[in-house]
Amino acid sequence: MNESQLRDKVKKVLAETKWYYQKISDRFTAGIPDYILCIDSRFVTLELKVDARSMTPLQSYTRERIENAGGYYVCLKYINSTKTFEVDWRAKTLQPIQSFASLKEVVDFLRRMVDEGKSSFGR
Repeated sequence: MNESQLRDKVKKVLAETKWYYQKISDRFTAGIPDYILCIDSRFVTLELKVDARSMTPLQSYTRERIENAGGYYVCLKYINSTKTFEVDWRAKTLQPIQSFASLKEVVDFLRRMVDEGKSSFGR
């Protein structure tokens, strides 16, 4: 799967939720996340990656700014070799990266983290 296919799959799964979501598309501004979401009044951004691609320094800077403003920045990576999704939500803590078999499991994870209001969700 490539990043464009991942974006399409994420959009389809997000459409099944009651969350507000918007694909951010700005070819003139580097470093912005792929999606913004509002989950139970919480500002969450979602950066999508495939395989070994990692965040750029500008994306890391954007992550820091969003978190410092009280928002959440989640990096979702699809690993083709294992066909799994990795969620890097650790941000300012040293929590382990979570692995999931499906996007629906990722959505359930995000919902749980917001519902429980855990400080470990990026804070």
